[in-house]
Amino acid sequence: MLGEPVEIGQQLAGSKSEASRELFLSAFSELPSRVGKFNSEVKKSMKIQFQQSGGFAGLIRGCEIDTQLLSPDEAAQLQSLVKQSGILQLQSQRTENAADLFNYEIVIETEDGNRYSISSDDNSLPQSVKPLLEYLQSQCQPIPLR
Repeated sequence: MLGEPVEIGQQLAGSKSEASRELFLSAFSELPSRVGKFNSEVKKSMKIQFQQSGGFAGLIRGCEIDTQLLSPDEAAQLQSLVKQSGILQLQSQRTENAADLFNYEIVIETEDGNRYSISSDDNSLPQSVKPLLEYLQSQCQPIPLR
């Protein structure tokens, strides 16, 4: 049979010694700091969607990458490439009347949830983005036509 509600720390009907009660209370007093510490260690991720199309053959290739699914070293490398490229400050730009260029669509969702999107081609993509582009191309798979 259930008894009356008791406040945390109130000795339960003849069941625990004073030492057990103190141990019980100390565990609960530390709980908020443990929860806070755990939440601060949750790893946030950067997500990238990449698509390459065009060129002479008109192939479409692409990939989606989530840094949370990468090794810590690979995630750090990718985040560094994004930062060094300056891509988050760029605007979409395409070369007019150009044939057989590769076209790129890159969408980046940063750790803080902001989304950045850029469309570019071989001629209008800044040199600073080339290392990031090479990394993304190395992760690509062909995308079937629908």
